[in-house]
Amino acid sequence: MYKAIQYLEQNFDRIVSLKEIANICFLSETRFLHLFKEKTNFNFRRYQLWNKLIKSLPYLKEHSITETAHQFGFTDSSHYSRTFKETFGLTPKFLSSLK
Repeated sequence: MYKAIQYLEQNFDRIVSLKEIANICFLSETRFLHLFKEKTNFNFRRYQLWNKLIKSLPYLKEHSITETAHQFGFTDSSHYSRTFKETFGLTPKFLSSLK
């Protein structure tokens, strides 16, 4: 799973497909999903979103929510805000107000 996490870190700016990451780890897609969840306590898609959000935090301090959402590959600021709140329990507006 270390190889998978490294790969996802290097490619956080795009959606890595399940097939692609499973192939990199030399596992079937089903086995990869099982091991990934077991080792990280995240499902694969949720981890990708979490990783993008973590990477967006420093950018959010200097830019608007809309700019941050677009920079980090979210469809719009609503999607970014909703995912942010689901993940961290507070809104990005709260964080950006701490500038």
